[in-house]
Amino acid sequence: MVRGRTWDVFISHASEEKASCALPLRDALVEFGISVWLDETEMRLGHSLRQRIDEGIRSSRFGVVILSPSFFGKGWTNMSWMVLSPGPSPASSRCFRYGTR
Repeated sequence: MVRGRTWDVFISHASEEKASCALPLRDALVEFGISVWLDETEMRLGHSLRQRIDEGIRSSRFGVVILSPSFFGKGWTNMSWMVLSPGPSPASSRCFRYGTR
């Protein structure tokens, strides 16, 4: 829980997929009454990227990772991928992966 708040879904993505995938996915989920953690709405100038992502993951029931070449080409995305990917982490059973071309 972050400052008393939780989310249903945490969306991890590369910025290149924000307009084409992350925002439409967020909008569709919100239409169904699902609360979504997305950097665009939860991050502000001066926030620690790593700290906010970690808080968002810990405070979300499920994670969605939008996989793309851009995603794997960035260093910071590895953190959310490692936390949400299959493995011994408790979060791994709560993750849905979505690939782009």
